[in-house]
Amino acid sequence: MLLVDRILAPFRVAGGGWREGLAASGPLLATAVLVILLAAQLASLLWHFLSPADGGGSTPAGTDAAAAPVVDLASIVNAHLFGIAAISGDPSAAPATTASLVLAGTLA
Repeated sequence: MLLVDRILAPFRVAGGGWREGLAASGPLLATAVLVILLAAQLASLLWHFLSPADGGGSTPAGTDAAAAPVVDLASIVNAHLFGIAAISGDPSAAPATTASLVLAGTLA
């Protein structure tokens, strides 16, 4: 009975009813529930990653490797989505900035 008493001890409050005991042990109960849910999620992930890939033959609904669209990279590159940059070989020929730039400090 020592183990049972240790398990039920947080729920007992001297001079209080079951509501006070439940309010006092609420964080403990929430922690226990979250630990159980975390353990179940970890077990599910391990089961998923450690199971053989070709065993069972079942695939998730809506996934079909043949239905993947083909991406034409050349047309995306030739679209010049951000414009065409001016080619300048001299870095000192860059235009002066109008931003107020002040060095606040250095990190050594």
